[in-house]
Amino acid sequence: GKGDAGASQTCFYLSTDTTLDVADTFLPPCRPVPALVAFTGNSGKTLVTIPLNTPPGTYYIIANADDGNAVLESNEGNNEKNKLIYIKGPDLVVTSLRTTPGFAARGAPIAISDTTWNQGKGDAGASQTCFYLSTDTTLDVADTFLPPCRPVPALVAGAYDTNNRFLVIIPAAARIGKNYIIANADVGNAVLESNEGNNERWKEVIIVGSGVVPLLPDLVVTDDLTAPTSAARGETISVEDTTWNQGKGDA
Repeated sequence: GKGDAGASQTCFYLSTDTTLDVADTFLPPCRPVPALVAFTGNSGKTLVTIPLNTPPGTYYIIANADDGNAVLESNEGNNEKNKLIYIKGPDLVVTSLRTTPGFAARGAPIAISDTTWNQGKGDAGASQTCFYLSTDTTLDVADTFLPPCRPVPALVAGAYDTNNRFLVIIPAAARIGKNYIIANADVGNAVLESNEGNNERWKEVIIVGSGVVPLLPDLVVTDDLTAPTSAARGETISVEDTTWNQGKGDA
């Protein structure tokens, strides 16, 4: 403006849109702005903290000059400026799932091995990975919960948690034949994730009658598959794997 301004403060808010209103979240502290004569400015950096309970997604940082209206201005309606910001979040997925052996008897225990990985950009609090018996590869209300759930500790971005032998009981009334074990990360949605739709992984399992123990082979490639992270077209690369017969019969 064309008149001198006394001291003021510029405050910051987190908003889901570009308009400052009472629904927006104040991000303390405000930045003190000294008295400014006409046509002069003052710059500064302010450290603000995004609240931990903020769901991942697209937001706006809104800066509001003369917050509290300490200065009588010629135009009180142009004090805001916004900046687009994306709030990153954790993303829990089950990266590996294996049963030992590849079959189970009705009413008998089966050992499940899984890895739950936080592939997101934000840290994740403690959660639980639960297991279900299904006749298909889609988790729905018709599937049978296999208690207990496996507790997963808090995972920083990029961290993972592996359990090599988690025992669950196959129901006595389970369908004989081909079924699926489905692992579902973050059951109950304790963690606000950037993607809530990729938490599941499934593994085929053969259910046999109670007391029936067929000596069947079960060939799998174990989780220690290694290969270069990049390659040129036409380049020969080395891939190392272990193929394992985890069944009780020869293959």
